Amino acid sequence: MSHLGTMIENRMSELGVNQSQFAQLCKLSDSQISLLRSGDRGDNMHLGTAQKLASGLGLGVDALLAQVATAPVTT
Repeated sequence: MSHLGTMIENRMSELGVNQSQFAQLCKLSDSQISLLRSGDRGDNMHLGTAQKLASGLGLGVDALLAQVATAPVTT
């Protein structure tokens, strides 16, 4: 499981909700949460998805993106 997946799992546990309920809380689909939990989308998510997920995790978008970044940004 990815770091993002672990973050989602921990937050779901804290809230006492299942994946479908967490998806509703984030205003995302159940399949989006599934992909994020498995690590298939964490490094390539749209800004809107990041905003919704951050809200569900109780984080700011910048904090969420900092935690899921896997490599430094180079220019």
